[in-house]
Amino acid sequence: MKKIIFGAGYYGKKALMELGEEQVYCFIDNDEEKQDKGFCDKRVISIDEYKNSYNEFEVIIASRRFREIERQLESHCVGSFSVWFPRYTQFSDDSKLIVNNYEDRSPTLSESEKVDPEKEHIQFLNDCTDALFKQKPLFNHIEIETYNRCNGRCAFCPVHAGHDPREECYMTEELFYRIVDELSEIDYKGCMALFSNNEPFLDERIIKFHRIVRSRIPKARMHLFTNGTKLTMEKFVEIVQYLDELIINNYNEKNELNNNQRLVVEYCAKHPELIKKVTIVMRHPYEVLETRGGTAPNRKKRAVYSNAKCTHPFRQMIVRSNGKVSLCCNDAIGVTDMGDVERESLIDIWYGDKFNEAREILWSCGRERISICKYCDSFRIV
Repeated sequence: MKKIIFGAGYYGKKALMELGEEQVYCFIDNDEEKQDKGFCDKRVISIDEYKNSYNEFEVIIASRRFREIERQLESHCVGSFSVWFPRYTQFSDDSKLIVNNYEDRSPTLSESEKVDPEKEHIQFLNDCTDALFKQKPLFNHIEIETYNRCNGRCAFCPVHAGHDPREECYMTEELFYRIVDELSEIDYKGCMALFSNNEPFLDERIIKFHRIVRSRIPKARMHLFTNGTKLTMEKFVEIVQYLDELIINNYNEKNELNNNQRLVVEYCAKHPELIKKVTIVMRHPYEVLETRGGTAPNRKKRAVYSNAKCTHPFRQMIVRSNGKVSLCCNDAIGVTDMGDVERESLIDIWYGDKFNEAREILWSCGRERISICKYCDSFRIV
């Protein structure tokens, strides 16, 4: 069935790109100035025209004002609609090669500098969680940690090189291929990341694994985070061809480019087509960030955000190197166990009792009743 996107704007354009032009018939928009005109080479119609002539098509809402549009569709007795949420990206919409987090501010090096999120943002997060709870979609973002070690010593990380309580583990190639086969069988189109709480280039197989994924799951959006310390130019040139997005975190107390990143900048200057997929982010290794579910070493003061829900368990599948699945990316240590891909399929785990129970609690009660969520101050919408 072809779809009609409600929202001829920024999110509508992104939804069209992700869904595919061949899957979308036209747009709906409440702005009369947009109606009967073209948007992204598609016609824009009113809700009344949809109801009178096109109500056999499924409506996909692509707008930050989706709750208001949901009520509008319900009032028009439109039964077949869902809310679209974008695939995970970081900086791919930005044409900057270097993103400096500290151009307009200093690094946050004290807990006293942390501020609570605005009530409006938490409300929007809760609205998104409500929509996802209703729709129960398949995960749109999967992280596969092939080796559970990092060589960084970032003060905010609960699994940095100076203190990692996890048992060292490489994912077996047999398990990796099994996961890839399952994703290939379902024609997976979401975001794919071969890392989680680790430095991916510590695994010498990482480029080979990316080549396999790109071949077997061609519609997946592949992105990778690295601290760049092991990223030689030879490895950069080879791996970037398989990626849609490469984020290099440049950890430097003086806010200067490290040597490896300078070489990347020089190479991208000669190959400007790479700037849309490569981003170097200036980072401070001792900055105070999120609590990571209450496990961040440099966060001693913790608050309970019982009124905040969370979209992570509705969108993320986090597979550790030992095959265990965590509730979300903020469980760096792996205290939650939602299933084991050595014994169960990804789909069975995702729609299994443990995930369903966690989602039910987050949706109905907020974060307080789940230990890894209780002190979590991550309010990102994924």
